[in-house]
Amino acid sequence: MLAKSNFFLLKKEAQDTMKHHVLILTLLSVLTIGYSQELQKDDPDPYRINTLRFEARIDYEGLITSDTSANSGGFAGRFINFALEGKLTHRFSYHYRQRLNIADVTFSSFFRGCDWLYLDYHLGKHFTFSAGKQIVYIGGFEYDYAPIDVFYWSRFWNNVVCYEMGASVAFHDTARNHTVLFQVCNSPFVSKPFENIYAYNLIWYGKMGFFSTIYSLNLIEYAKNHYITYISLGNKFTFNNLSFYIDFQNRASFAQKNFLFKDFTLIGQIDYWFNHHWNLFIKGGYDVNHAQDAATPYQMAYDKLVLPGEEYYYCGIGGFYYPLNNEMIRLHAFFAVNHLDYTTYQLNAGLTWKMDFLQAFKYLNTQKIYTQKRPRKGHRTLEKNNNED
Repeated sequence: MLAKSNFFLLKKEAQDTMKHHVLILTLLSVLTIGYSQELQKDDPDPYRINTLRFEARIDYEGLITSDTSANSGGFAGRFINFALEGKLTHRFSYHYRQRLNIADVTFSSFFRGCDWLYLDYHLGKHFTFSAGKQIVYIGGFEYDYAPIDVFYWSRFWNNVVCYEMGASVAFHDTARNHTVLFQVCNSPFVSKPFENIYAYNLIWYGKMGFFSTIYSLNLIEYAKNHYITYISLGNKFTFNNLSFYIDFQNRASFAQKNFLFKDFTLIGQIDYWFNHHWNLFIKGGYDVNHAQDAATPYQMAYDKLVLPGEEYYYCGIGGFYYPLNNEMIRLHAFFAVNHLDYTTYQLNAGLTWKMDFLQAFKYLNTQKIYTQKRPRKGHRTLEKNNNED
């Protein structure tokens, strides 16, 4: 009888695994078929690089805590990123971003430092199929910001793994105000290659005048055949120089008694732009997990990111200054307070710069043309302030 029971369990697991493989292979096959069709015709839109950029951020930070043994301070390099994006044909585009500030440079660590590396296939104006290392699509505006643009954060944001291998299909409306995307990817909780646990993510990016949304439903396998759900609702309102967003995320296992408002995160941020150079922001948030007893062992916890019994809050005020008329250089400063086991006061100031090589090449080529000297034989050349006939 026991052997028969084990047989049916193994059979069910094999069927579940086969379903995962069929779904992923279906998405990947669309990319393969699309590429083979592209090779059969002349493409009117040649290979193009749209983004070629380095970006870096350096901070000075001082931490003062109620537990004085945890006090710290000093300068630190937060990020060095390399980004490359472009088109292979009018239907295929590629996306790559690499974090270069990794401690031990081996092949595996270098690949872990890759935020994303994926290929898009654009089927007409409305559908996009993608495969590779992607963002794990979870709703909310704090989660959606690039890490280099987040200064203090929720427990969930700090602990979640944002990038995994997977495949997705997206639908866009004609005006590109709405995108609905479905993704199957490795679970953020994988600890080794080919662990065979997955995440299923459905997300909606919407823009309706002053109101924008990033809503998602997520079914995430944290252990084999054990799932946690996320309902993430990101809401943003923009009025001229003032904008604010409110994120709410509910996390729950089907095994717990109360599905809503026991394990959740609530975040709010207000931004005000005085002009193109100066910004002031106020941000605060709250994470709590009362879905299980605080003494629950980690192995038995439904939520591995905000653990049972944790209650965390944070708030702060800060600002940006952009000395140029673009986002290439940014100075920031903020003061924040957070509390988990003890209270921490955080004072931070820093510098972010983005080195856009494509813009630099265009500028250098323009300068080369404009500063070219007139040949002795009198042939016309371009000069920056040439008023001659």
